[in-house]
Amino acid sequence: MSLRSPLGAFCAGLAAGLAGALAQSLFFAGTRGLAPQPPREAFAPVEPEQREELPTQTVARRVTEQLALRGPLEHPAAASQVVHLAFGSAWGSLYGLAAGTLPHLGTLKGGLTFGMVVWLVSDDVLLPAFRLSAWPHHYPVKSHLYAIAAHAVYGAVVASTFAALGRAATPAAAALGSLWVTRRVPRLVRPTARRAVDRGIRLALPVRDAWLALT
Repeated sequence: MSLRSPLGAFCAGLAAGLAGALAQSLFFAGTRGLAPQPPREAFAPVEPEQREELPTQTVARRVTEQLALRGPLEHPAAASQVVHLAFGSAWGSLYGLAAGTLPHLGTLKGGLTFGMVVWLVSDDVLLPAFRLSAWPHHYPVKSHLYAIAAHAVYGAVVASTFAALGRAATPAAAALGSLWVTRRVPRLVRPTARRAVDRGIRLALPVRDAWLALT
């Protein structure tokens, strides 16, 4: 994978994280009947509303009512999905910055490893710390295995999307560059000029990336 600027890696990671979060939502929807139900006594909610909420719904409600000081949450399911996608995108941006610097993280293996890190930090540290779930030892093994599978899907899609965006970056940059460079060239010779500039940019970008990798 070619190296990116930090901004480019960050933006590509955001997009990859969004794709991964969407894929994880599809996984949850497709395996709803197989999802293990955690024991009710595992988690003692600190707020009465949490008894009927998912953790993402609790976050959405807290942000809306306690941080934004708005009225009661009107569409909890939609707000929950927004929180889920935003959280997945935020993790993806961190992945993009890391994979943009360390190309071996851009592989499927790297994506799966990243998914396990997200699972470990999110489910086993952040959620309990913010009183959105119990600490991991309160849940049965099958609950953890289901969460691991969901985050493996997330990590695999994040890595695949990030790699696809990397492959598309050079052709897109070449096309935009050729349009910009040749916009003042006479119309009669624009097609030929654009093809020449496009080829030049396609050759120059990998050389630049190789040079950056050595410096």
